[in-house]
Amino acid sequence: MRLQDFTPAVCDDRNECTDDTCNPADGCNFTPVVEGTFCFEGTCKAGACVVPTDACTNAEDLAVVCDPGFTDEVETCSDVPAGFAAALCLVENTGVSTACASCYGATIDCIYDNCGAECDGAVYSQACDDCRARLDRPCDAQHANCTGDLASACPPGDTMSDVNAFEVQP
Repeated sequence: MRLQDFTPAVCDDRNECTDDTCNPADGCNFTPVVEGTFCFEGTCKAGACVVPTDACTNAEDLAVVCDPGFTDEVETCSDVPAGFAAALCLVENTGVSTACASCYGATIDCIYDNCGAECDGAVYSQACDDCRARLDRPCDAQHANCTGDLASACPPGDTMSDVNAFEVQP
């Protein structure tokens, strides 16, 4: 056989939670990345992207997300082009865990997927709220499941105990 008769191996499993390498002796290897690494809709665990549940209800994250200023940080970080980047922004700016931040990143992606034009640059704008209300808020249930029940977990009187970060009072 001639060299040009061989098709080169492509070692890409299209899984953002694995490092893909090619070894001529044994072929493709797909090694799980470090657990907790951001992925499109959550964090990596055992080589798979998983959406966490109750990710923000631990004491450390509650101290961050229950702070009234957290909503401003979410708004600031929602200006970046993708939820992954928004999640990273939240970790860097607030110190919230990667699991909790991934919930906000996934919700930002969901909002832009459903109401991109109305929410461009402002996930808390009236136009964005109106669009999400017309769609029966498809992102809110996903967000509440991912973050946990922040309305109950935050101390009474905190901004977040009155309303979830992406929900609007009727």
